[in-house]
Amino acid sequence: MNAPREPLLDDDALSALHRTRPWLYFLGILACIGAAFAALFILLAALDLAVNGAQGHLLVWAGIVLFLISAPTAYAQLAYAAALSRVTRAGRAELPGAVELACLRQRGVWIVNAFTVGVLAVVSFFQLLAALNLFR
Repeated sequence: MNAPREPLLDDDALSALHRTRPWLYFLGILACIGAAFAALFILLAALDLAVNGAQGHLLVWAGIVLFLISAPTAYAQLAYAAALSRVTRAGRAELPGAVELACLRQRGVWIVNAFTVGVLAVVSFFQLLAALNLFR
């Protein structure tokens, strides 16, 4: 007979995951709101571009960058929060699969964070070049 296995997560780890979940929902909802504002911003900037000509192009790009940051962040945060909910509800038999899913979702959060930093770095670089008047 197999010896009893140690629990996959102790009570302190489960409690920490449970306390993290509301923050992930909060940040995910904020990112959803940011993505909605970005979409609205893109629409309004595109209308301004159509009416006023070249004055609105920077606003369109700002909206696109904001959307590229907000939408993936919202998805990753909410997916991770949902996976943590599954961990806290899982029984002993389902716990290994729930923890694996939560780890994969956490990996997704880190990938999105790296993407966000990359987008911000590229935008900052081009903004610096524009401030130095290198786009003449």
